[in-house]
Parts: sequence; C-alpha cells; structure tokens
Amino acid sequence: MRKECRVAADLLFCSDRISSGLKSPILHLFQVSLPTWVSKTFRLTENNLFSCHLGLLAQTLYCVRHFDSQPPPSAQTKQTTDSKSTTMSRNPPQSSKPPVHPLYNVTYTIHRLSPLHKFPPRSDFKSHARSLQQILLGDVLRGVRIALDNEDEALGRAGRLKAVTWEVLPRWQTSCEDDDEEAVEEEAGAGVKIEMQYEKTTYTSLLLSSPSRAARLEDDDQEFTKLPLLLTRLPKSLRDTLLSYLSTRFDILPLPLALPSSLLQGSMEFYFSHTCSPPKDAQISFATPTTTLKTITVTIPRDDIAKFCARGKQLPGGGFYAALKHYLRGTMALDVESLTIAKVACGGFVLGGGAGGKVKIFPPRDVEEHEAVRNLIQELVKVVDA
Repeated sequence: MRKECRVAADLLFCSDRISSGLKSPILHLFQVSLPTWVSKTFRLTENNLFSCHLGLLAQTLYCVRHFDSQPPPSAQTKQTTDSKSTTMSRNPPQSSKPPVHPLYNVTYTIHRLSPLHKFPPRSDFKSHARSLQQILLGDVLRGVRIALDNEDEALGRAGRLKAVTWEVLPRWQTSCEDDDEEAVEEEAGAGVKIEMQYEKTTYTSLLLSSPSRAARLEDDDQEFTKLPLLLTRLPKSLRDTLLSYLSTRFDILPLPLALPSSLLQGSMEFYFSHTCSPPKDAQISFATPTTTLKTITVTIPRDDIAKFCARGKQLPGGGFYAALKHYLRGTMALDVESLTIAKVACGGFVLGGGAGGKVKIFPPRDVEEHEAVRNLIQELVKVVDA
C-alpha cells in the first residue's frame, strides 16, 4: 500500500484545485480513519495541500481494497452454493445397485486343481497377497530373485503393479434360497478371488468350490481344501507365475481343463429346458476332421428357439439339441452325430471346448437362469472329479 500511495502522490503533485473550504472536513476524516503510518509518513496537516491530496487518494485506495477483498453477502452465498454444487458434481451420489459379481461378464480360462494342502483361512489372506506381490514385482522367493518374462506384450501395456489382493468370493445364489442355506454359504464362501491391480487394468482369478459343497475357509485345522476350479483372466506370464505359486505353496497339480462335447451339449440343453426365451441368439460351432473346413457354425435366432424346444419334445431323446439335429439332417443333409461340439453360446453363457477350455457367464435374469448357471459350475466340478 505504501508503494501505491507514493505512485499516487506523483500523479497528484500538480493538482491544487481542492477548495480551502473542503480541506478541514477532508483532513479530519483522513486523520481519524487513515492508518497511523500514513499520517506519520506524509505529515498530514491542514496547510499541506499535497498531503491532503495524498490522504484522499490513500484512503480511497484503502477502502477500495478493503471492500474488494470482501465480496457482498449475496456473492458469498452464491460462491458457497457454486462450490457445493461443484463438489456434488465431482462426487455424484453412489448408486444403490450392487456391483456385478466377478464371475460374470468375463472370459476365463479354466484349469483343474487338486485339493490344496494347508490352504490358509481368510485371516491369512493378506500375507499370501503380499508374498505374491513381491514375486510379481521381481523380488525374492525363498532367497532367490525372481523376474517375470518381460516379453509379454499385454503385461507391458498394463503399467506398474499397484496391489495384489486375496479375498473371499461373494455369494452368488439368488434370494430364493432359504436363510439357513444363505448363512452357510456366507460362512463358507463360494471360493477365493485373487486380483492383480495394475495402473491401466486389473487381472482377476477365481478359485471356485462346488455349489453343493462350499469350501470352509474359516477352518485352519483342515488338512485339504477343495477348490477344484481355477478361472483365470491373465496374460501368459502372470498365469504361469500364479500357477507356480499355488503349486509350491499348497502342493497342487494344476492342469488345463479340456471340456468334452457332452458337457457343452448338456449345459446348453439344461439352459434351454429352463428358459426358451433367451435374450440372444444361440450359436453352436462344430469341429470337423478336415483341414479345409475347420468349423461349422450354426446360428439359431432367439425367436425360433422356443419352436425348437417344442419340436424336440416330440422326438426321441427330446430336447433342443434333438430338434436341431433333426433339422440339420432334414434340410441341410448335415449329420452332426460324428462331429464334435467346439463352442456353444446362448443367453446365459459361452463355453469353448478343446484342450484349453474357456467360459464366459452372463448375469442371470431370473431364478431359472440362475439354476442353469449353478448346473454349469456343478458340471464343471464333475468333470474335474472324473
């Protein structure tokens, strides 16, 4: 402010047009209200016209600054309202819709696992998550430095590893089940979810128990824990590292699960026996023994699926697949009895057979579709047990 006053004094030095009658009231006003340092510095007196001009400008600047720094109440209220609305827009209200279960809307590769020896209770999950994270970061395992294969292009685009978490997989049964069964399932858990969070993506693996025999994850005295299905969505280097960790820590033998043609056919048949109005068209791919034509894909429109189900009930071994075989043989002269089903896709799931089985499950719309999902998981467990 002193600098402003001195600049103002230079500008007003040549002005002497203030009448003598105004000097006394102006001088009295400034001597009372101006800061003490202004009067002392410029020796404000009645006979000093320059000091009067200076005091006038100094007080004006002082008042303008004072009121500029404090906006009127209406402006303050508006500013507060604007800040609140900005905060609310940055933090929108959380939706009450529950998050999608990790089992759904993801394409997983299927492995079979032998029973895990001395699998930890959920209270020890953090220590295993920390150990796996150290391995993924290239730290040490039992005194030996471990490094991942950097040639994995997908992993190279994922960015830096942020965290690894182990947690109990949430229940995925519907509300139609009774409270006692829900309580048992809550205590046991449907399995274990392992997440690897990178800067640009998150990789998920699921260790699933049988829907009819949930794994007891609170009991630390049991010798073996049955989590027969391992579903992974991982790049090859991460999958190899995870399988190696599970093998060395829990003495298991992980193997790729080859899905037989009978499983694909039976799962699709079970799904259409519970719902004949799926949300999507159905697709079946058959693998051929020739090299010139590897697969034959048949698409059934969703509006025709109910007709196939009704027609199949009139045929021996009735069902959707029986009607489809009859139709292909009669209209296309295609006998699919000698062909292997390589892939099926319907409104509830997608299953890929072959040496490395794959599965993608969609969220069930109702209880009937949920029963089809339970049956699919149960059939996968039976293949493992067989």
